[in-house]
Amino acid sequence: MAIEKDLIYSLEDDEAIGRIIRLSLQKAGYDVESFKDSQSFLKAFRKRDPHWLSSI
Repeated sequence: MAIEKDLIYSLEDDEAIGRIIRLSLQKAGYDVESFKDSQSFLKAFRKRDPHWLSSI
């Protein structure tokens, strides 16, 4: 039986910083979806609620 990891949505417009956030959270064992703008974030949020949100 697969264990579901907590999903985190990360919203960061700087690609390099967003990558660091995503990789760090993945290394800590989380599923991460990264977004560069609020429109793509809101579109995904309407389809699936994350367990956590990250915005810097």
